[in-house]
Amino acid sequence: MMADNGIFVQGTTVNLAGTISLDDLTLPNGWGLTDASLSIDTLSNTYSGSAEVHIPGLFDVAGSITFLNGSLDNLSLSISHLASPIPIVDVPGLFLTGGSASITNLAPTASSPVTSAGTLDFSYGPEIDVDLPDWLGGDVHAAIATLEVGASMSTADLTGSVTLHILQVSDGQGGSLATVEGDADLNLARSTFTARGSIEVADGVYSGSGRLTIGDGRVTLFATGTAK
Repeated sequence: MMADNGIFVQGTTVNLAGTISLDDLTLPNGWGLTDASLSIDTLSNTYSGSAEVHIPGLFDVAGSITFLNGSLDNLSLSISHLASPIPIVDVPGLFLTGGSASITNLAPTASSPVTSAGTLDFSYGPEIDVDLPDWLGGDVHAAIATLEVGASMSTADLTGSVTLHILQVSDGQGGSLATVEGDADLNLARSTFTARGSIEVADGVYSGSGRLTIGDGRVTLFATGTAK
């Protein structure tokens, strides 16, 4: 149980819940600190902190940590905005641009099973200028493709995910010519498998999705698509 922010008094017991956040800081020599926060909740006995650091000429690194009842519970780390993406030698044109790793529910009193997860981010080809018709998004400056691959594992589930963007604007906020997403889940406790996929082209000019479920002696497949 998490408490709302504030000070709570019950008889002779006083509990405190709240978060302290720091404004983004620009440090000497190009270093930077963003999204720094510290949270405390004495009612649930939970303490956590997170921050992102910009390391000039290298990358941005973000991390978070949570303690529950005095024990380490969650830990995460991610790296992004590499100044020099790492080439994948066996696939010319493919570059590693970032990644993340996390482990959750480590505390003995955690209510869910321990889960480990990770992602890898890739881009294909150099960023190029492409003149597209307005209905396809107009002129863009983007990598040919970007790809994010993720997976997580616990004693109850195995999951994986893939997101592919074609001609995604380099800031990651301007959309892409086409986006393909997919994920799969193997539920070990229920002995079921579920896979989902979707595609969107030119901000909804065409979109489609599908779902496959296997379990309880049945196979179910559903698909749909629309075009403007």
